[in-house]
Amino acid sequence: MGSKLELFVTLLPLIAISVPFAIGFYHVAKKIGRNKTAWTILSLIPIVNYFSWIYFFFVILIWIFDKLNGIEERVAEVRP
Repeated sequence: MGSKLELFVTLLPLIAISVPFAIGFYHVAKKIGRNKTAWTILSLIPIVNYFSWIYFFFVILIWIFDKLNGIEERVAEVRP
């Protein structure tokens, strides 16, 4: 019984860190049109979440670059 409690106590800080990220990724996924549930669940699973966070940050970065390129193209069309 003690080993289960020790495991929970060990994972508690990881879960506590994951919750704010999961909330943030939920809102970001909604904003960029991705699967909100999958992003939230992957953000909460210890160990898996670190790899998913890296993936999410690159997806967000690419989305931002695409938006900036779109703005740049529209500005280039307006300039004489």
